[in-house]
Amino acid sequence: GKHDLRPHVDQIVRLTERYRLAIFSSATYRTVATAQQMIEQECFELHPEMPYPLFHFALHRSHCAPLPGRGPKGNTWDTCKPLGRIFTDLSNVVLLDDDDFKCLDDEKTNLIRVPCWEGNANDDVLKKLADLLLELPMPHVNAPLDMRAHTASMSAALEEHAIDMAIAAADPVAAAEYAAAAALTATKTHSNGPQDGRTQDSAVMDNPEQIQLNDDDEDNDENGMQGQQDPLQNGVQDQPASVQNPEEILLPGDDDETPAAPAPAPAPAAPAAA
Repeated sequence: GKHDLRPHVDQIVRLTERYRLAIFSSATYRTVATAQQMIEQECFELHPEMPYPLFHFALHRSHCAPLPGRGPKGNTWDTCKPLGRIFTDLSNVVLLDDDDFKCLDDEKTNLIRVPCWEGNANDDVLKKLADLLLELPMPHVNAPLDMRAHTASMSAALEEHAIDMAIAAADPVAAAEYAAAAALTATKTHSNGPQDGRTQDSAVMDNPEQIQLNDDDEDNDENGMQGQQDPLQNGVQDQPASVQNPEEILLPGDDDETPAAPAPAPAPAAPAAA
């Protein structure tokens, strides 16, 4: 099928200063390889100085695990993404996805829920996400940063931002009024909140950068997970399990309806000299 990149996908290049990027998708290998090539090509054209490859590794459907019972859509083939089987330290791992059920129950705090892209050309959720991630304080030896303490507030901020965009698209006048009211609320919050200019992050709230393709459905193959090897037998254990300072950001791909077929990896491109 036809794949489209979400607007501002190149904003993920900004994150490479602090984060290591990877893909973790429940789509087939072929779809993941296609998406990775499209994303890296788009980013390299706009940011020729970017590090290459952009993603340190890519995980696909064979690295996912079946959901116990049926998923929320009633599909027996729905899968989840078990982070603990891939990474040893989950305090610096964040999964970006638009579905809560993609996380195990004891890994929900690793999820930043990113609103779905509905095809709006003016969508700038990825830019907002990059801003939020780069606004977090830098980790230090004496003050390590646990990303799980910030995921809920960032999810809520992204949801509010998506609502603002929807209002603006439907009624520009109402959007202006809503923005003015939000600015007034923010001013009051700032006057009553911390004096360093940042609002406090809540460790427990109800809700890497999402890459949204236009194929949104899980593989409609009830037997799609049968015969899959354990991820730890597929070389994933050779990937870095944690990082010293940067946090791992997992960018979700999209679910696919086509059968898997190997695709060639994108040809390396040498980044421009700094």
